[in-house]
Amino acid sequence: MVWAEGNDAGINEIFLARSDNGGISFKTFQVSNTGNFSGNPKMALSYNGTSNIVHVVWEEFLPAKAETDIFYGRAVEDVTGNLTFESPKNISISDPICGPSIEFGLPCPSQAPTITTFEGHVFVAWVESTFYVPPDPTFPGSTFKLFNSDILMVRSSDHGVSFPDPNLASPEILSLPNTGFGNEQSTSQNPSLAASNGHFFVAWEDTPPIDGTLPKIFFRSLEIASFVFNPSIASSGVSLSNAIVSSNLPGVAGGGDNVYVIWEGTDAQGGDSEIFLRRAEGVNLGPPFSFTAPINISNNAGRSKKGRIAVSGLDIFISWEDTSSGVPLVLLRDSVDGGVIFGDTQTLISSSNTIGNTAITASGNTLLTFWEDALFGNFEIFFFQPAILL
Repeated sequence: MVWAEGNDAGINEIFLARSDNGGISFKTFQVSNTGNFSGNPKMALSYNGTSNIVHVVWEEFLPAKAETDIFYGRAVEDVTGNLTFESPKNISISDPICGPSIEFGLPCPSQAPTITTFEGHVFVAWVESTFYVPPDPTFPGSTFKLFNSDILMVRSSDHGVSFPDPNLASPEILSLPNTGFGNEQSTSQNPSLAASNGHFFVAWEDTPPIDGTLPKIFFRSLEIASFVFNPSIASSGVSLSNAIVSSNLPGVAGGGDNVYVIWEGTDAQGGDSEIFLRRAEGVNLGPPFSFTAPINISNNAGRSKKGRIAVSGLDIFISWEDTSSGVPLVLLRDSVDGGVIFGDTQTLISSSNTIGNTAITASGNTLLTFWEDALFGNFEIFFFQPAILL
């Protein structure tokens, strides 16, 4: 598990906890140590034939540039099981000037990184804000306004040893051409990545200009061997949530021959949000993939938010934070047949205080759960392995 933690000087650094005995005990490692703000970490694993490799990405504020960039760190497990992280790399790239006109002279912040691996390939994506207006300090109540952001991606094919030089090469732009609306601006945010069966998948939320403030969920796949995208980068992504009024915070997962996309959405103007799922089979046959109709997984009277999905073979776990009972809960539904049929809703976490930033992962038919909680007065990271019968 990876997280950001503030030190005595009020600066966040990135930490990682690792268990080699199924969660009975954990050892903590410090990943970043720069003295700058470091946040929003994500991690992935790979195996190079002899050793496990841990890959971590995060956003870091660089005072000299007055912006955040995306940093990558990795550690190769030694024969004793220890992890020693290599020096972090800045793998993002930004145009020198952003904003509506050159006189603004604004930086292009790189934020919200995410990461996945497939065999020796490491994929990293993030949000790049390219057209925005900051708050005007001379006008009380003035707010930040974002007009355009893109989903960018870089790939390593050698377990993270090398990435494209950010000073020489540009990353792939996954979210263009602005969801099919020509050269109009749109805000692309919250990317989620997965890989399975020789394919890479990305889902993100985008707010097309025609919808104003109603974000939708879009999807694109990549055949890793040929590096061919579907739909192509020159065309719009596949829209998965047209029937839902407003959709955000997608999560994508691959398992065997299937790919799954979940998101938080409302199916009525002003209604409570629910967690929706669409599933596509036949990944080995290649795109275009045929997705099922959206399934309302949470389907209750309260607000359901921040959905998470974990897949291991045909075992599917979907969790979400929920307020339907009036107390902080994380609820769960699972499936043993690849998402065709889901069991009843179960309570995964119940807290007397605060639950946030839930993370789940699965190995075999075992579910592992992490979250932050202020149970003891300040936010700490908790771990739980539920006794769930699939």
